Amino acid sequence: MITWTIGSTGLIGSAIALRSALMLPGTTFNPDPIPWADPRAAQESLANGAKAFAQAAGSQPWAIFWAAGAATVSSTSAQCLTEVDSLTALLRALRADPPAGPGVFFLASSAGGVYSGSAEPPFDDHTVPRPLNDYGEAKLLQEQAVIRELRDVCEVVIGRFSNIYGPGQNLDKLQGIVSRLALATATRQPLNMFVSLDTLRDYLFVDDAAAQAVEHARFALD
Repeated sequence: MITWTIGSTGLIGSAIALRSALMLPGTTFNPDPIPWADPRAAQESLANGAKAFAQAAGSQPWAIFWAAGAATVSSTSAQCLTEVDSLTALLRALRADPPAGPGVFFLASSAGGVYSGSAEPPFDDHTVPRPLNDYGEAKLLQEQAVIRELRDVCEVVIGRFSNIYGPGQNLDKLQGIVSRLALATATRQPLNMFVSLDTLRDYLFVDDAAAQAVEHARFALD
């Protein structure tokens, strides 16, 4: 099997890359770094990467994990939509020239984003998504794009994660309460939090999230 983790330097992406190497033995596809700072160049790089991946995969089983993205709930609409465009560029290239063998595409999405306005928690995959911000809207658009572009190409798995913590959290992003608390403790700086007092959260360690992602992808191929 050949695997490709896009976003492999991020929190969940780095964990998925390590876990897939253990649970899905075979070849790891490592193209040139994607120039995320230049949206057009990033889209071109992703499209070219999809073509190269198809050639490298040949007729063997394959798995692609999308765990890329720097947007947060405070990002602008333009920033969020740029990430939708980047994913769509990859998906269209993959649909135009897919690998010959059986494959699966795993999208790391956001439960907090797509269910932020949904009613009657706890939520499951039967709950109607109701995003309340541009970040959630973009995550839902990404999910729809994957289903639309790849429904006749390969198996699709969407993982709606929430409250992931662990090593690799980008401390420059205003997210990740566990990491923010650890940073405030280490630097002895105050941390301002604005949240409803009745908020309840369960936290998921990043290695456990990665194990679930890879296991669901493997199950989809069986």
